[in-house]
Amino acid sequence: MKQSCVSAFARAARSFALAAVALGFGAGSLLAQGSTGKIEGRVRDQAGAPIANAQVFLVGTAFNALTNPQGYYFINNVPAGTVSIRAAFIGYKSTQVDGVKVLAGQTGTVDIQLEQTAVQIQEITVVTQTQPLVPRDEVTTKQRIDGEFTSNLPVDRLNNVLALQPGVVASPTNNTLSIRGGRTDEAVTYVDGVPVSPGFRGGATLNRSGGAAAGTELSVGADGLEEASVTTGSSSAEFGNAQSGVISVQTKTGGSNYTGSFGFESDEPFGKGSSLGFNRFQGSFGGPISRNLTFFLSGVLEGQKAVSTGIDAQNAPIFVQAGVDTVVAVPSALGDPTADTTMIPVYNYAAYRGDCDDFSGSADPEIASNYGVDCQGGRTPYSARSTYQVAGKLNYTYGTGSRIGFNALGSQFQGRVFSQNTGTLTYSNLYNPQALRGFRNWSRLFTLNWTQNLTKSTERALALETYLSYQQDRTLSGPMTTEAEASSRDPFGGFLIGPMDFLFDFGNFPLNQELLDNYRQNLAGSRRAPLDLDNRAQYASNDQYRNNAYGLYNRGSAGADMQFFESGIGSPQGTRLIMYRENRWVGKANLDWQFDRYNRLKIGGELTRYDISHYNHQLEDQIFSDIYLEKPLRYNLFAEDRLDLGDVVLVGGLRYDWYHTRAKRPVGFPVISTHPDYDPTNPDAFFNNPDLFREDRSHSYLSPHVQVSFPVTERTNFRLSYSHQVQVPDFAVVLQGINSDVNLTNTNNSYGADVDFGKSITFEFGVRHAFNDDMVLDLAAYNKDNLSNAASRLVSLADPTTGANGDIRLLTNADFGNTRGIDVRLDRRFGNLFNGTLSYSFQDAQNTGSDPETYINFGSRILSALSGGNQPPPQAAFPTDFNRPHTLAAAT
Repeated sequence: MKQSCVSAFARAARSFALAAVALGFGAGSLLAQGSTGKIEGRVRDQAGAPIANAQVFLVGTAFNALTNPQGYYFINNVPAGTVSIRAAFIGYKSTQVDGVKVLAGQTGTVDIQLEQTAVQIQEITVVTQTQPLVPRDEVTTKQRIDGEFTSNLPVDRLNNVLALQPGVVASPTNNTLSIRGGRTDEAVTYVDGVPVSPGFRGGATLNRSGGAAAGTELSVGADGLEEASVTTGSSSAEFGNAQSGVISVQTKTGGSNYTGSFGFESDEPFGKGSSLGFNRFQGSFGGPISRNLTFFLSGVLEGQKAVSTGIDAQNAPIFVQAGVDTVVAVPSALGDPTADTTMIPVYNYAAYRGDCDDFSGSADPEIASNYGVDCQGGRTPYSARSTYQVAGKLNYTYGTGSRIGFNALGSQFQGRVFSQNTGTLTYSNLYNPQALRGFRNWSRLFTLNWTQNLTKSTERALALETYLSYQQDRTLSGPMTTEAEASSRDPFGGFLIGPMDFLFDFGNFPLNQELLDNYRQNLAGSRRAPLDLDNRAQYASNDQYRNNAYGLYNRGSAGADMQFFESGIGSPQGTRLIMYRENRWVGKANLDWQFDRYNRLKIGGELTRYDISHYNHQLEDQIFSDIYLEKPLRYNLFAEDRLDLGDVVLVGGLRYDWYHTRAKRPVGFPVISTHPDYDPTNPDAFFNNPDLFREDRSHSYLSPHVQVSFPVTERTNFRLSYSHQVQVPDFAVVLQGINSDVNLTNTNNSYGADVDFGKSITFEFGVRHAFNDDMVLDLAAYNKDNLSNAASRLVSLADPTTGANGDIRLLTNADFGNTRGIDVRLDRRFGNLFNGTLSYSFQDAQNTGSDPETYINFGSRILSALSGGNQPPPQAAFPTDFNRPHTLAAAT
């Protein structure tokens, strides 16, 4: 989910939290379902001799194993989190090891010593394991973030913590991340082992207009986070559909004891001059329901009364209407006693944002009192926004470690669209509330996971791991209803929990086949836009009088120069209705075979069925409009073997990716209803003719993945990794304009195309040195070649309506680039008192485009001094927008 930036001052308010309460009901273990790890080790007696057939189990779960004659045991598919492990054997006192941290995708070693006793006693020896800073079997660069560590940092969102990791660059608002020079949409996010990244990633040109972009992604609250990681090096064959990195999030699950937390923070005690009205509640609670069945609940609610508009915002005052001062009779014609007269109210104006002391000395008592309006200092009026994240999980284990889990997550970000005019200090519609806009982005996820141990012995195991997930993403942006506009002006605490009401929504303006047919056939009198396209004048916005706080006339006549609209929601404002709906079914299955002590083979696949509906249209104008209802399909297959010899770890795999938009689009020049061969009395003849309207073809790619780690000295490890990483292009870009006739929109409209995967070839080598158990230095150098990135280009095509060629802004795979860099990370801890990291990154990221529209939006608009026409696209890479040559970060 894309969210607003909270000011640094608001974040610092964590240190001045009004209340923070920890509810401790025991130190029960917290597990995370989905992405799992492995535990292995040996059970020995006090003399160091192995104990065969000893029972080893995870306390509070059904996970267990027996040791072989060498005392060796292993337990696969243990959910990530902190667990307690107990070993028992007849004639020995049981030993329990607490504080064992299971890392997703890694192997942890837990050796246990049992004390021999002459009689059977119930006493248990409890020891605590010190967690290694870096797992021994790390074969690629992966930055991990512990949930407890995150909760102790002065940050509110996971992206803020990820931005501190070497190789990760955040946007100024921390809404998006670039990993090792990749584009901001080139990473994939997994939550509990399931990909949650939408197919519609919001990169289309039209999607960037309208004040609130379509496209959202599920977010997880800090209280529900067990562990997160970002793989910046080459990924394994199991995880893909990403060119630059894999972000993996494991959420918490209740343990054998009840645990919980609650916290509140606010910036309001610091005064309105430096406060945005930021308030945040968060809490969690979890524990056992019955034997081997646990639950965990968490939630975050955040409100903000005003958006951040910079330092000293109060020095740029904004005035709001504060009642009617007088009413003026304005005749339609001067000197004509029969002319119609319009009664125009003239308002009082009170300072909302600003310093009210500037008026306190006025001789007019109403002005001196600011007309009874409470001055808000640096807060901008009518710009509240709010978020929430909720999560719940059930986890049941049985047998020898089989389990069934269900988790549900939901998040929402909604508020009012804030838009300042260029060169002015206020809203264009501040005094025209019917045209004020809002937005709402929300996501839902429901995942069922089943892991069944098919067979298990002391050295072999075979398990089937399956996931079924249903996911929803929604965006709605447009004018609010009168009631919603009034009620959201100054919400309590900045909280907007219930869905905002819009003039047009999924209920009263459905995205269906009827709307699509009306649009692409351009049927007069039909529902194509929110307002009547055939009678546009009635909706026109106007600014007829100097009825604003500044007493200013328009900068020019009617048109884009209008500063303060008084009525209307239509042209020339260009107000848009943006609606986006995506439903996904994700099915995933892996066969996990530990066929001897050293080799672990995984074979599996993943299938995603998308259902995407998108509508982006001005309220009463077809220019730059778009609509489509499509159902793309994507799947992958993989096979991977992990050879773990202890010190040496070798991972090799193959991955096959396939996708098909299953969409149809015009062949050649993008004309539909204006095409000479289009017959309005028989539109199906056009849409069913593959020479005129053709279905996209499918695309596939086979990619290798190799990773190896081996020791150089007792405390130094070396690693190498190489992989081809491919990603399905953003459906927002690929499907853009497929039903839009260029003669009815605009020649500057961008059009998608049936393009191939984006591809990256990555190579990395790294060195890790442990000075001691509490201090580790890691260095990684990498090279990444970006091949066939999505890029819009000016393409000359024959226009069947004119017989001449015309330039169309068409999607291609023409962008390319390279990123080279070095990442250095130092981890240091002092017992349980201090834990911190210091990192440095050198990065040289170059590409012919920072996003698919770089050339179209900038380069193509420059005239060539040689040809006199448009500047041709770049033939060499140049530094990207997110290139950061030097980055230094620390977290403690």
